[in-house]
Amino acid sequence: RLVSDALSFTREQPVAGVTEVVVRGDVDLAGGKPFERALADAAATSAGVLVNLADCSFLDSSGLNALIRFAREGPAGRHVAVYCLPEGAVRQVFSLTRAHSLLDVHDDRGAALGALALAGGAPSDS
Repeated sequence: RLVSDALSFTREQPVAGVTEVVVRGDVDLAGGKPFERALADAAATSAGVLVNLADCSFLDSSGLNALIRFAREGPAGRHVAVYCLPEGAVRQVFSLTRAHSLLDVHDDRGAALGALALAGGAPSDS
């Protein structure tokens, strides 16, 4: 777990082969690099990475850039799904920047896990 004044990350493994990075608090300029490290650490141990932004109260351009860079330049063979974008500031950032066209964004955890399974980043239920 990585913690700063207004930001924390926890890693969970909801299913084999997937690491979920749960983001709580504000991802701002000070939190951009720790966010990148949290994503890289998750990818180092999993075929799929699920980024849970349900409890992220603020995401500025440094956080958005970290997500986009990770999705584009992350380790080969890794699949990334972003999910749980609540109404508010974080969803507004995604809407205004059209980041949803660059990232695999889902409204709920089940849909994100399903997308990872289809992409080969998680085992399917079948």
